[in-house]
Amino acid sequence: MYKGGSVVNFDTRKAKISLRRKLLDKRDSLSIAEIKDKSFDIKNTLFGLKEFKEAKTIMFFVSFRSEVMTDFMIREALDLGKNVVVPKVVKHSRSIQIYSVKDFYTDLSFGAYGILEPRSDVCKRAKKSDVDIVIVPGAGFTKEGDRIGYGSGYYDRFFESLPKSSLKIALAFELQIIKDIPTNEDDVPVDMIITEKSGIRCNGTG
Repeated sequence: MYKGGSVVNFDTRKAKISLRRKLLDKRDSLSIAEIKDKSFDIKNTLFGLKEFKEAKTIMFFVSFRSEVMTDFMIREALDLGKNVVVPKVVKHSRSIQIYSVKDFYTDLSFGAYGILEPRSDVCKRAKKSDVDIVIVPGAGFTKEGDRIGYGSGYYDRFFESLPKSSLKIALAFELQIIKDIPTNEDDVPVDMIITEKSGIRCNGTG
């Protein structure tokens, strides 16, 4: 694990770029049918968690390309009466804003990076302090909770202002779980990782 100063950070950045490319290539090799099947298995584990059942406000990412599919999870969570919030990227400040959504089909439109985001004209801004669970995307993870994202740091910055009580749960395919990820002091680990095969509690969570 890499930590600390500027030289290390430069080396870490180079290592992350190479590792991210390899992980995304592996994930992109999955067929649509495989992604769907594995995503349903992941959903069943997630929705079966005690923490999920008790949560009132859940933040979901909206899946893109070969990510674990979340569209049907969002719709089902809404049907269960959960307050579902979805991120909206603000490029100029390199930050994330969150909005409550009520209808997956009418409340979202394509935004930054071609990803579906909440429509600010119809959705109400949500408070980070209300978020019980954050569903986290990523390119790869270790069983200890280290995460490699997509290189922009949006989620790491978002995590800094979240309440400590907010549970960070990553959704990933088994092939995205690796032994080690180069990290620096700005990287924030997740509390739990759910794959199609298991639920991994990190850092002594649970």
